[in-house]
Amino acid sequence: MSSDPTMQTYETLSAKYHVPMRVIEAMVEIIHNSVGKKNTFFDIPELGGIGMWHPTDGAHIGNGFNRDLNNRATELFNEVRRLSEKETQRDETTIVTKLDDTQGLMPASITPSAKTWWAERYGADPTLLGNAGGLRYVYFKKHNRLIIQNNLRNRIFDTTGYELVDVVAGKRTGFFNTIIKTTEENLPITRFREVAR
Repeated sequence: MSSDPTMQTYETLSAKYHVPMRVIEAMVEIIHNSVGKKNTFFDIPELGGIGMWHPTDGAHIGNGFNRDLNNRATELFNEVRRLSEKETQRDETTIVTKLDDTQGLMPASITPSAKTWWAERYGADPTLLGNAGGLRYVYFKKHNRLIIQNNLRNRIFDTTGYELVDVVAGKRTGFFNTIIKTTEENLPITRFREVAR
């Protein structure tokens, strides 16, 4: 299980509603895409298939007459929306004031005194280094580690089994919208296991 409290809560929801994490990830995307729309349509087999969701009207699956199915989907959407909004608000409170060596923005309060801002054990020769949507990242292929600086701390992810080629910001701001491009496919950051070191 992830060491990040929000990620742990997403994983708890996944277990509580007996749905895989990909369903939670899809719901985060649906919620973000629903901004300014009357209804957002989706097709999630684990929730009953084709349906639509609106923040105030809830979810309606299929013909909309299966109350239990609608209520279950609505409850899960509401819980995911609360978490998603909390994460977005937290990400957007970071004040960016200075450019660093990676040409990415970073909070002035965490300007490194050394040349590197990651742990020395990874060395000074990363495979990838850059900035995505205001988040600094560094990837070490030989260590199978991706480090993303988020909310004044470094978050470390195990990349075993993947070869990363880029890290990019998602369609919306926020840490959980970060997209990891690999040689095989593009994946959300939530697909990677967060580790302590």
